[in-house]
Amino acid sequence: MYRSKVIYVPAGVSSIFKIEYYKNRDLIFEGAKGGGFRIKLGTYTYAEINEKDEVIINGKKENAKTTYKVIELIKQRYHINENIRIVHRIEVPIGCGFGTSGSGSLGAVFAIADLFKIKDDYYKLASIAHEAEILSLTGLGTVSGLASFKGAAGLITKEGAPGICEIKELEVNDDYLFVSVVFAPIPKDSIILSEEKKIILDRVAENLLRKIEEEGTAEALLKYSRIFAEKSGFLDDFLRSVIEKFIKLGFVDATQNMIGKAVHGLINKEKFEEIKEKFYELFGSYDIVISELQHTFSI
Repeated sequence: MYRSKVIYVPAGVSSIFKIEYYKNRDLIFEGAKGGGFRIKLGTYTYAEINEKDEVIINGKKENAKTTYKVIELIKQRYHINENIRIVHRIEVPIGCGFGTSGSGSLGAVFAIADLFKIKDDYYKLASIAHEAEILSLTGLGTVSGLASFKGAAGLITKEGAPGICEIKELEVNDDYLFVSVVFAPIPKDSIILSEEKKIILDRVAENLLRKIEEEGTAEALLKYSRIFAEKSGFLDDFLRSVIEKFIKLGFVDATQNMIGKAVHGLINKEKFEEIKEKFYELFGSYDIVISELQHTFSI
């Protein structure tokens, strides 16, 4: 059975966001502002013709609504009659702010395009993944960030699909290591649809995003994202204590994953080797993600 080539998409970790979803525009203009990190751990995806549409994640058949939506949209737009199996291998936790629905949907789009020899504009294809994520209520800006960012840390300063959104790269030290501790996922659909939550997030995020853009560094992203997590009401006492432990251990700074019950931060690689034993004493019973940052990327 013929299958596509394997498409790699790095994980896109969200640190701060501002919902720009108004439900009354073309989906390519909807989305989010925000910022985060791109890491080397990510999603590997291939596509193959199958007896029925099917999604496999890490060896198990899953009801992965965003990837199924990609299959539906791309079959409609390119008049594909065959059924498709998408196979994902995901290296980071799902539903915890690592952008797996975004990386998975991007991987699925380009794997299907390779399978059926679809030659189309990069941004037009990437926009299918953006639309699928919004329609599935699994995210708003992850696809745009992953498909558009240059560098390992950045901001979406204007919402929209890849090619329409506007991006600002942030300075980040090559010696930094990305480290996260993950406790549990947080459902996103109720947050995306909540007008009450949107008002709160808008009020909190706008000024902080402006400060990050002005300072232009990964350190500023972590610092102001931590304030965002606190003021928006996402950060609970337990996660606050975890962030404090990160900083005491020597991390540059740390904040909550958006959106997940998880904390991420940056630390000098040599410093992490010094504190690694203590780190695992504190967090070894939880899911730990350690990755280098992904400074360049193309599909």
